[in-house]
Amino acid sequence: MDILLENGAAGAGVCEVGALRPFMTRRMSERMAALPFEPLCAIVGSFPFFTGEDNPSGAARGGMIAQFARAADYHMAVFRRVSAAAGAMSAAFQGARFHPLKNGWPLPIVEAARLAGVAFTGRHGLAIDGTYGSYIALSAVLCDSRLPLSQPLGYCNGCDGAPACESACPTGAISRDGERRVFDRERCISHITQNSDSARLETLRLTPYIWGCDICQQACPHNQNVPKTPLPEFLENVISRVRPSGLGGPSMPTDRHYSDRLHLLERNMRYTGDGNE
Repeated sequence: MDILLENGAAGAGVCEVGALRPFMTRRMSERMAALPFEPLCAIVGSFPFFTGEDNPSGAARGGMIAQFARAADYHMAVFRRVSAAAGAMSAAFQGARFHPLKNGWPLPIVEAARLAGVAFTGRHGLAIDGTYGSYIALSAVLCDSRLPLSQPLGYCNGCDGAPACESACPTGAISRDGERRVFDRERCISHITQNSDSARLETLRLTPYIWGCDICQQACPHNQNVPKTPLPEFLENVISRVRPSGLGGPSMPTDRHYSDRLHLLERNMRYTGDGNE
């Protein structure tokens, strides 16, 4: 765990891979079977990405980018750190094998973070860290040896019965069936902005976001007054809002989560703002 912390993780812990099997989809299980070895444990880490700017100037007019995509693509940024940690683990523990994961795939990474004591699970289905809230990216290093397990965390109590995230969601993507949390991905603004064939594009008019969405996170009590990330790759060349004139231009970075899907940004702009500067 210390090696993961030394490579930028805000929190780290260990869980048993076998405990995650009931939460795996068939695709996850198939991918796990194709790994170079059978993993017994997952060393899970959380990497904060909060840029410190929740509502930049002009947000109400559209073109907003969610926190997770305002700087370098977190998939690649975190994978570089996790890969470095896996290399250091291999050098430090001869005889054990370690395999870094990109974005935690194929683990059900939010559940892995909970079982590893890294973050508890919110009503919105996101992992919540005690310091950085839900503004964290998760990943893991798999190991073929048995390691001391961390103490699992639990689930959010739903703001004592009145979940702020549920009330804030403009499309009703977060709801309850009794005490069971229900998340309708097809209604989620973040999912719609990134989906090429969503049937709910009109709902984008309800928010200023053209990539991702932070509305449920901004309402969450655990996300109030969180500190900026200390990771430099998430503080460099931060872009909170994309204007039509900058779309695809020379100033548009090529290392973003949306860089290869600019056509979706252009499509989403037609719904979230007037298209003016």
